[in-house]
Amino acid sequence: MNIYGKVDGFRLACIYTAVATLASALVVFFFLKETMLKGNYQKPKLLSNDTLKDFKKRLTQLPNSLKALLVSYSLVAFANGLVGIYYILYAEWVIDLTDFDWGIILSLQFLLSVILKIPGGWISDRFGKRKVMIISVLTCAPCTIMFVLSRSFLQAAIAALLLIVTGIYYAPAYEALQADLTPRAVRGRINSIWAICSTISVAVGATLGGFLFQTVNLATPFILFTVAELAAAFLIIGAVREPSEKEI
Repeated sequence: MNIYGKVDGFRLACIYTAVATLASALVVFFFLKETMLKGNYQKPKLLSNDTLKDFKKRLTQLPNSLKALLVSYSLVAFANGLVGIYYILYAEWVIDLTDFDWGIILSLQFLLSVILKIPGGWISDRFGKRKVMIISVLTCAPCTIMFVLSRSFLQAAIAALLLIVTGIYYAPAYEALQADLTPRAVRGRINSIWAICSTISVAVGATLGGFLFQTVNLATPFILFTVAELAAAFLIIGAVREPSEKEI
């Protein structure tokens, strides 16, 4: 973007993204294999009133920990929606970073996330998924405040990288704990509910974040991020328990 400008630079970035996405799809198409044995596979029934009634019944029978877990994730998704697309605006308008400065920070974030994901699964299995989630959310919560207080490239980079260091372990631990708590018979449907709830939460968060960013104060969405993260952490502490026996 520094070389070609925001319009042509963004167009080139979109082209690179399309090529990379196509390459990723081809890798999945040619090399990813199903792990479920064909003999154990049951053809899904068509949607009917009985199907919906059965699904509602199963939902009411889900463990309270799983329900609280889904709500806590929605709060985290809402928090990320509040600030996700406004970091760069705050960085340019308030911290006075260039597009290239922000590109460096994002690249460092991606690199750090790749490095930390490898030990992340081991840490969850070793110390407990619930503990890892609580620590991750509690330590991630104040990082946006640090970002808001930043006034230089170095300060902004440190705050942005701390967001990755503290937050990267939450999602893998969550997904593993959700699988442990979800009966196999409804695992696919629970994943669908999880995806729908998280998408709605991000959308609501982005809309509210934009309103607060434009009409209240540029820092307000980042402060509300901290509040939502803390609410999610307290919900996990108070209502989520790891199962004594994992669902299979």
